[in-house]
Amino acid sequence: MISKILIILCLFITTTAARPSKIEEDGLKSQDEHDVFIMKKSELKNGWCKTLPFKQTIKVDGCLPVTVKNNYCYGQCNSLYIPSHESPLPLFNTCASCLPQRTFTKTVTLRCPSLSVKFRKHKYTYSKRCRCSSVKR
Repeated sequence: MISKILIILCLFITTTAARPSKIEEDGLKSQDEHDVFIMKKSELKNGWCKTLPFKQTIKVDGCLPVTVKNNYCYGQCNSLYIPSHESPLPLFNTCASCLPQRTFTKTVTLRCPSLSVKFRKHKYTYSKRCRCSSVKR
């Protein structure tokens, strides 16, 4: 029975009294003898997520288009799936996406010459900052 799964290091662990274990050689230590390491440290990749600016055009019927500054999220975030030998459900899974960490609602005033109301306020979502975030399934 597996009491814990550490998603970090070694596919196979060999420990002898004469030399440090493979875990210690790779710089990881475990206090629990039941820990299972399924991945080498060299296989771990850091996810990354950037907040990048772009010009967004807001169009509303009857109004003139307005261009505003906004940000979009771009990156490669990690996901992991570990199958279970006892169930069709996974033993562990996680999925991350590059998503806005902070957003604000901003308001822009549109000119609407063909409508009876010549000015109209329009709300849009402004993305301030992005990061790799867990996605709920």
